[in-house]
Amino acid sequence: MRISHIQGRLEQQQSLSILIARSLENFTKIPTNDLTFRVINARLTSLKDNWDKFSIVHDAIMISINQLSATDQKLIRSHAYFTDNIYSVTYEHYLECLDRMNLHLDAEEQLKEGSSLTQSLSQSTTNQ
Repeated sequence: MRISHIQGRLEQQQSLSILIARSLENFTKIPTNDLTFRVINARLTSLKDNWDKFSIVHDAIMISINQLSATDQKLIRSHAYFTDNIYSVTYEHYLECLDRMNLHLDAEEQLKEGSSLTQSLSQSTTNQ
């Protein structure tokens, strides 16, 4: 793979990193009443898909870098993607967002279970 191709991939990675980092910010902007099981699951799926893409491309970049000359490797490793440790930063954003979304999902499931239990209890007392 040519160095220019790797540089292009690094730019794409930075854009995807920003998208992943903003996932939590955008998620928290959703009004609480609109945080349904379906909405949370859609956000989780999107987040996971973006992370999978990011991770796969990162692995491809690392393999490609190993095939470059020492001079080109040094040049590529001076890119902000590496100097700013974008992979690790993005991974932390991903985990934080995943945790927060799962907390909301758990709360939504508990609310749904509580509602079902209340309905069951209500029905059983009216049937007596």
